[in-house]
Amino acid sequence: MAQIAQSWRIEFMQAHPRLFDFMQDEPKDTFGYPLCQEGWQDVLERLCGRLEEALRDNETFEFVRIKQKFGILRIGWEGNVSEETRASIEEALALAAARSSSTCELCGAEGEKYHASEEVIVRCEKHAEGRPILETRANKRLHIVRVVAPTEPPVCILRHYDRKTDSFVGPPVDVDTTPSRRNTKIDKE
Repeated sequence: MAQIAQSWRIEFMQAHPRLFDFMQDEPKDTFGYPLCQEGWQDVLERLCGRLEEALRDNETFEFVRIKQKFGILRIGWEGNVSEETRASIEEALALAAARSSSTCELCGAEGEKYHASEEVIVRCEKHAEGRPILETRANKRLHIVRVVAPTEPPVCILRHYDRKTDSFVGPPVDVDTTPSRRNTKIDKE
């Protein structure tokens, strides 16, 4: 039974060999192995399609972590890519995170975040458990998105995610990422 439940993950990874490192067709431990429910398979497929489209022939990309945390898909990766490709990768990752936060982890239908036991999960009405997190609807699907640019500190913007078009819409809103400056007057004697 566990083998059947895991088969979609293996098949998914095998369908995207450029993005996963394999040892004899089996994943190394959990390095890059999708640690999420089957309902997010479409989210991962959309992500991989965008990544494969962004990568140039001489560039490398490898997932090092795919997991659910706080009701959002969390991705770690390594690779050697141009700044242009890095920007496309970051946009694809932001879209995947935004879509996952509104997709039932069990069936893939539109969902909302719930607090169940000691974790945050995303569920549709049919699979709902725990208590709903009302902020999900209140924030109108705003997401903090990192902008790839050679700036210090990194720039973040708020983007509104439209699930129907699977895209960010509307003008971005700047987020101040400048560390607060305290009056640190030092007396010199």
